[in-house]
Amino acid sequence: MARINQRKVINAVSIENTSIGEYLDDGALFRKFKQEATPPVWATRTTVPDTEVGDGSAYDKHSTPYYYDPVTKQFSGALDNKMGIRILRQWMGGAATPTTNVVPETVDYAVVQLAPGVAPMVCNEIRANGGSSILFGDVFRQTVEITQQGAGQPRLLAQSSNGGYSKDIADTSIDTADVEDADARLKFDGKKTTFTFSDGVDTYNFVSEKRLIDLSFSGNQNVIVEQLPGDSPLDATAECQGGFTTNIYIDVQSAMMKAKIYMKETFGEYESWVKNRKLTSVTAKWSTCETIGATTHKCEIEVKFPVAEFTLTPDTQGNFDAYTMDIKAIEGDPVSGSLVLMRFRIVGDLDETLP
Repeated sequence: MARINQRKVINAVSIENTSIGEYLDDGALFRKFKQEATPPVWATRTTVPDTEVGDGSAYDKHSTPYYYDPVTKQFSGALDNKMGIRILRQWMGGAATPTTNVVPETVDYAVVQLAPGVAPMVCNEIRANGGSSILFGDVFRQTVEITQQGAGQPRLLAQSSNGGYSKDIADTSIDTADVEDADARLKFDGKKTTFTFSDGVDTYNFVSEKRLIDLSFSGNQNVIVEQLPGDSPLDATAECQGGFTTNIYIDVQSAMMKAKIYMKETFGEYESWVKNRKLTSVTAKWSTCETIGATTHKCEIEVKFPVAEFTLTPDTQGNFDAYTMDIKAIEGDPVSGSLVLMRFRIVGDLDETLP
């Protein structure tokens, strides 16, 4: 008996974003992506127990399958310009406005969030490895997190979910040999990270002062998956084996940034906290060291909180005083209404379409 090594897995995502209820059936519509090795993933199922009595037996009877639960898929790996940007873009979900930089031959995409109450941006994904080879539909990005310690390589962690739809690859027309190879990718360089904001009185740039130690961003779409009358069986020929739902919508999003910072001789941040000042334009930017396009542009991911509030916690770094700043996005952008804004500097299209 051969064992299935988890490092031989094929992870693939639909090249195009899909609509809820759209399930692809052709391997050529997918592209491989790289991430750290993870355990196998498949849907769990909720059953209806039968505890009724009256037949003279004290024991439970055979339960009835009812719903396939939303799947939980984890992504973890280096922040990169391919799947990294794709996941962050899908988490945002809203309109992407391009600005073409003609001479550098790059494009800046300014992306806003979808409004609470609408369906999140979704895709199809494949995880294929031996007997556990499954197509997942209606996959959305529930949470995302970018973390960086010191000038170390930034990492991306994400949790994805869906409404319970999955299908064995063997029961589809998908041939994993047709899946496109992963694109060459660029990883982001922690030495080039920047972090700035204003409290309305002072402007802060801890990187230029050599005081920023660690930095992270985390966001949650708080997507609700609701099982309602009218939902579909997973297998139309075996309706009693359980159903799934396409009632998937965004609740109120939340987002945080956390920065660990060296103390200095003055502590204006504490005074700002005492006076309960709002922060504006809280901006973290991650860059590659490689040039993209034709001149000097680097690939960039910029995350901005238009308005935020913060708390301070005492901390240390080795033998030195430090503090941690927890920055919470509030109110939203006065123009777009987005709690978070993002900008991606890339070459090519942010949202791919197939010919």
